[in-house]
Amino acid sequence: MNQTKKPKDLSVDMFTASIKCIPIILLLIIILIPIYISIYGVTSLIFAARKLVFGWWLIIPIIIAGIFTHEGLHALVFALCSRGFRDVHIGIQWDSVTPYAHYNKPIRALYYRIALLAPAIILGVIPILVGLVFHYGPAFILGLLFLLFSGGDILIMWLIRTVSNDTMVKDHADRAGCYVVREK
Repeated sequence: MNQTKKPKDLSVDMFTASIKCIPIILLLIIILIPIYISIYGVTSLIFAARKLVFGWWLIIPIIIAGIFTHEGLHALVFALCSRGFRDVHIGIQWDSVTPYAHYNKPIRALYYRIALLAPAIILGVIPILVGLVFHYGPAFILGLLFLLFSGGDILIMWLIRTVSNDTMVKDHADRAGCYVVREK
């Protein structure tokens, strides 16, 4: 009798993911805002925040575009690390109003990790560094915001922390995380 091994589920539902992201978000805020303030002062950060609030007509489209770009970056990495875009699905999970990019075939955990981190680095870390290096508060604040939007991706990185890079994983279609389908 040949039994197939059931894939290990390393995922949480979207509501649980939202709750578990709160400590991640708070930690990022607690670490990054004092760094900016220690370099440029609280007045500079307040001025940058006011600039963004008064420029809401420009910031709202940037945030909306950033959300779509975030999912597009996931999809692009999935496509580059696999067989193109044919197995990549982008959409919105309407019950939790959560945008997603999903790759429906097994992929090496290394590539999955790269896909998870790409938006956090490109939309979050790089603008934060630009804001810190060039004393540009709006870039720092937007980078921090987009890094916070990556809280779910950071949570998934934590969920798969013990999975080796060569292990094959399959992105979960409805939950935050993946299945381990073949371990190396």
